[in-house]
Amino acid sequence: SYGFLHVNWDGKRFKNEDVNTQSKSVTKALQTQKDAWTIYDSHGLEQVKAQMDAGLGGGLQWGQLTQPVGGEYNLEAQQIVLEGEIEKGQTVKADSLKELAQKMGVPPENLEATVARYNELCDLGKDLDFGKRPEVMGKVQDPPFYAGKLVASLLTMCGGLRQNLDCQVLDAEDQPIEGLYVCGSAAGEFFGAGDYPTYVPGIGHGRCVTFGRIAGINAAGGDAEAKIPSLDI
Repeated sequence: SYGFLHVNWDGKRFKNEDVNTQSKSVTKALQTQKDAWTIYDSHGLEQVKAQMDAGLGGGLQWGQLTQPVGGEYNLEAQQIVLEGEIEKGQTVKADSLKELAQKMGVPPENLEATVARYNELCDLGKDLDFGKRPEVMGKVQDPPFYAGKLVASLLTMCGGLRQNLDCQVLDAEDQPIEGLYVCGSAAGEFFGAGDYPTYVPGIGHGRCVTFGRIAGINAAGGDAEAKIPSLDI
């Protein structure tokens, strides 16, 4: 979604788009209906480079998904990605905002008013509505127009059920509940700082595989410690 204009199910802007991925998902989840879209025009893909250079996303590891580490922004690669999204129906394209709204399923008058207000703020150079930095704002005015569907999913949990070393769920008195085990993203107390460290590859899947095996062996009445091979590193 990058830092483009975001609108909700009613075609209205609802957030500062200059935030990290998790914050975008949370604000979307707080909407009455969970449908949301990112809106840009024919200059959108060119605006991405400026957004990246401005450090969009509050410092979270962020950039063009197709860009190699240390490489330059690739406009052609981004265009190929966009064409694939349109083909799959993840992004819709139209020659007018009214037509775009119809494809999105939002009230055309709301989307047109939202874009007009956003463009006004871009010209002003100050986001009076949500406080977005002007350097990551880009007007939506030249067709064709694009709307990418924003879909949030559960990646992991920073909270969850408390458990012991055998993956048994604990009650309010810190005693194991007989026959009840937990593993993976449903297990709590894994992220001590209450944040998901995006710089640790495989940290979500890794805990699911590791503790899933421990929980499974214990639930079957086996010795988890004895059945997990040791590694000489």
